[in-house]
Amino acid sequence: APWAVERFPDNADPTTVTIAEMAKSITVGQFCGQRDHRLLTGWNRDADEDVEEVAAVLAKADRKRTKAGRVLAQVKKLDASRRRTRQAEAAFRATLEGSLDAVAILAARRDAAGVLSDLTVTDCNSFAASLVQLEREQVLGKRLLELAPSMATFLRRFEQVIQTQKTLQAQVPATEPHLVGRWLHHQIVPLEDGVALITRDVTERRLAEQALDAAARCDALTQLSNRRHFEEILAMARARALRSGEAMALMYIDLDGFKNVNDTMGHAAGDAVLIEVARRLKQTVRDTDAVCRLGGDEFVVLAERAGTAQDVSDMCTRLVIALKAPHVIAGRLAAATSSIGAAIFRASETPEALCQRADAAMYRAKTSGKSKYVLADVVPEHASAL
Repeated sequence: APWAVERFPDNADPTTVTIAEMAKSITVGQFCGQRDHRLLTGWNRDADEDVEEVAAVLAKADRKRTKAGRVLAQVKKLDASRRRTRQAEAAFRATLEGSLDAVAILAARRDAAGVLSDLTVTDCNSFAASLVQLEREQVLGKRLLELAPSMATFLRRFEQVIQTQKTLQAQVPATEPHLVGRWLHHQIVPLEDGVALITRDVTERRLAEQALDAAARCDALTQLSNRRHFEEILAMARARALRSGEAMALMYIDLDGFKNVNDTMGHAAGDAVLIEVARRLKQTVRDTDAVCRLGGDEFVVLAERAGTAQDVSDMCTRLVIALKAPHVIAGRLAAATSSIGAAIFRASETPEALCQRADAAMYRAKTSGKSKYVLADVVPEHASAL
């Protein structure tokens, strides 16, 4: 029979018996020391003392159980935190390696005076390592300037980002020998006494932008510079003329009889004439002269270091002669001569004023007989017909 029943006679106090039964549920020695074990196995005191002793044992066991529960909860919490950390690290690594950009985490290295002298690669993805032709494990712990000496020019920008805690971006041509010809976009993100350097190869985008930019400045039919590009060329040529004091001449060229070619032979024939005119103009002028198509059958020639008024007249004569010969289109002759107005740049004259004088001279040539040129500000009798 259980020890509690053996210790208490039938007429024992009910409370004492109840306490004894409760004590039976506690494994002897699990929460109690040697003294408590003796207490539970030897009931030599009166009933009241026994109740108090057992109650103390139960309270102590309960305290130990509560403390153990708290410790267990803390262990579980720590384990969950470590598990979340591992998951975050795994997600970070997956994101880093899956990025289309080269990503490097850099810690600042400073000299004795506290000046930023280099940065250490503390982490990076494989793409970043490939930019310096190494594996990721070979890059970690290395100095940035040891891996990419050309990044020395970025030290000032790195320090600026660290100090201001503001992201900075830059697009630069690559200078490392194995990357020459590539364009790189760098984004520098501030960290605590360091930066994250995110690099993207934007060569294809850069080339596409340049192609679009070139297309926006080029006449699709004749491949000459268009009006937009002409305005840019004129502005830069004017600035050079003002600095050098050398003459600059502008010639406006309009085709005579071009409408008739379009009307009688079709627009395809008209396009062929325009292409041939562009070819003849380029062939007649100097390599340093700019030939542009403004639109329709209107062309311009911009000549820097044009020389004297006589030199400009001689150039106009050559152009009129070059464009006077008929064009052969699909076995048929198409006549489209030229009327040219030329103006020599005046000091402090605006580009618009120069264009207006050349345009007005061209209309004078057209209304006075065609297939001729007129030099602006020269009396009409000096206009030349060829």
